Amino acid sequence: MVGAPSWTASEHYDVTAKASSDTTVNQMEGPMLQALLQERFGLKAHREIRVLPRYELRVVEGTPKLRPSVEGSCRQYVKDAQPNMASNGKPTVPICGLHRTEEGPSRRLEGKGVTVADLAASLSHSYNTDLNSVVVDATGLSGGFDVSLQWTNDVDVTASATGLSAAPSLPTALREQLGLKLERSKGEVEVLVIDHIDRPEAN
Repeated sequence: MVGAPSWTASEHYDVTAKASSDTTVNQMEGPMLQALLQERFGLKAHREIRVLPRYELRVVEGTPKLRPSVEGSCRQYVKDAQPNMASNGKPTVPICGLHRTEEGPSRRLEGKGVTVADLAASLSHSYNTDLNSVVVDATGLSGGFDVSLQWTNDVDVTASATGLSAAPSLPTALREQLGLKLERSKGEVEVLVIDHIDRPEAN
């Protein structure tokens, strides 16, 4: 995201919205959320493809340490359906994908049926890694994997990955726990350009 004023990175807002019972997740996260941002923040934006620095996620020489998921061990999260599709409480079969937990500076990603593209996208998010850069999948691996990755948040991805400590940096954790590595590159990245945005008025 580029072009946003500094206050968008520091000010926090509570958003309360209500949708009808037959509304799908795709509708809420797509056109309905966009309409809310346009109405309350006057948001105007567009997408562009730019050539920017990024990271490529690659396999360390040898065999990756990713464990293929057992078929049927998780169920796909269907966005084009009502969000309350599962029974009350936790579903008997976990939803495929990554789940994030934090403990102070520590980060953990856990999940079943995770593609490497899913992992790369999650590592791109600043709330997971603070890499401040897009991560793309360059492993050539396909299929779903059971992933368990734990590290200490560290933006210095050029640090040497030597040995696994109790709180490893992200490069060390990727190498030692999953057999993957981050490499700096430059390539096409989709960016959201903020053309206009206002602080919302009080309700």
